[in-house]
Amino acid sequence: MEKDSERQRFEKAFQDRIGRSPAEFIQQKLATGTEPKTIRYQYEMMAAEIARQNSCAAPPFSLYASLKKKKYRKLVNRTSKNGQ
Repeated sequence: MEKDSERQRFEKAFQDRIGRSPAEFIQQKLATGTEPKTIRYQYEMMAAEIARQNSCAAPPFSLYASLKKKKYRKLVNRTSKNGQ
């Protein structure tokens, strides 16, 4: 139970500081094409500072990251050039 409350405290502090949850932060960075190793470094630097300031432990990067890029299927309206 103590671990859950510590994680919740960290996530709230991260949200307050960064404006999104750790998972949202990571997914947004992935969506923009940032390299996973760069994202991990950024997360670990911010998480360590946030955890220190809020007297809690920073959960590991792997807890929030699924480093698969999302694939999107585009819906394309295939009409001829003359509009038919």
